[in-house]
Amino acid sequence: MQKEYQVTLHSQLGPRDGRLSITSSGGSIAGVLTLLGFENPVTGRENGGGGFTLFHPLRTTVGNYPCESVFTSVGTELSGTAYLKQCSMHWSGKRLPQDSMEEHRG
Repeated sequence: MQKEYQVTLHSQLGPRDGRLSITSSGGSIAGVLTLLGFENPVTGRENGGGGFTLFHPLRTTVGNYPCESVFTSVGTELSGTAYLKQCSMHWSGKRLPQDSMEEHRG
């Protein structure tokens, strides 16, 4: 099943908006996190109850940082925490409707 989210990473330098597009199959997840102008590949797993964990890099203009993000999804709302080696940051977001996904690929 494919899902797409408008996401915000609440970093120490202020909020950073992006887009998360994931496909799940058999409990496994793959997709792309677009953030700060970079497309970061994501892999992960469903945790049950609408939750999922993703493993991905966070690329910025100054480096590439390994990250584990744990998300909870309730209805269309998404929240979570990004865990990096030196810090953690909060995620927030909303699931996009199916027709919005079609336009984005258009």
